[in-house]
Amino acid sequence: KPYASIYTSFGCGMGCTFCMIDDIFSVGGTQKNRIRTRDSKIVVDEIENLVKNYGVKNLKFIDEMFVLNPKHYLGIADEIIKRDLGKELNIWAYSRIDTVKEGNLEILKKAGINWLALGIESGNQNVRQEVQKGKFNDIKVQNVVQKIKDTGIYSCCNYIFGLPEDNQKSMQETLDLATELNGEWANFYCA
Repeated sequence: KPYASIYTSFGCGMGCTFCMIDDIFSVGGTQKNRIRTRDSKIVVDEIENLVKNYGVKNLKFIDEMFVLNPKHYLGIADEIIKRDLGKELNIWAYSRIDTVKEGNLEILKKAGINWLALGIESGNQNVRQEVQKGKFNDIKVQNVVQKIKDTGIYSCCNYIFGLPEDNQKSMQETLDLATELNGEWANFYCA
């Protein structure tokens, strides 16, 4: 402590079938995959206020998906770096395996983002495809997590057991992947 949480965006835009975020941020249940972002300078004004006036060092971006749109998240990271706040911060943010871009990890780290929570969900590609996590068909989860670790960013890996198409074999694959990845933090959920 002191600790603070802020939103830099609202919504997600991904549409995973097991997630309720679309219901919260849809327009009358019709406009799905909606995301609204906040201006990077205003976000960093708030961060700077928290750091300078309240001594906040630990910060959580509570966006459903911070590392999604490079223009948005790099705009915030660049503004944090420009104001020389990154070395004072320990930031936690959410990402997906398929939105992590190797060249951007160093920028995120320099901005003080030391934790990325990753929605891996399942160790089985067929299960991920059934819940609209199929966008990372050709991405090797292990390689992405290793690149994150190599940058000095910690990973929080999130897994779900009991998704549609899950069975004993696929759930064992998920547990095996979690053991192999050995993220610094892991969450295991039941669907």
